[in-house]
Amino acid sequence: MNRFLLIIFLLFCSCNKLEKKPLIRIAEENLTFGAKELKLGKYESAITYFTKAIELDSKFVLAYYNRGYAHLKLKKQPEAIADFTKAIELEPKLAIAYANRGVAFDRQQKQPEAIADFTKAIELEPEDKI
Repeated sequence: MNRFLLIIFLLFCSCNKLEKKPLIRIAEENLTFGAKELKLGKYESAITYFTKAIELDSKFVLAYYNRGYAHLKLKKQPEAIADFTKAIELEPKLAIAYANRGVAFDRQQKQPEAIADFTKAIELEPEDKI
């Protein structure tokens, strides 16, 4: 009986690992499709793909960042700030997320927050031309 339970447990564990790999791959595919839409200026469509990627992998930094950028292009500052904030939470050294969140704060006339984010971006990437 114990041997049977061990086999069932091992099968269950291996099945869970197999299920995660395709989900991550699908999330990456959605990121790729979203990036293509973003380049074409199809921001709403890009947001849809990035959202699907996030639904499949809730820690997908690039999906949050890119969705934030699409929101920024659509002048949806609150949504952009939320996505850039999540990207920063997941990857605190992502200078470009600070820079773009700073742009969104600036558009909302929140200069202290914008300055803080621009300063942090420069601190993280002093040689970068963000």
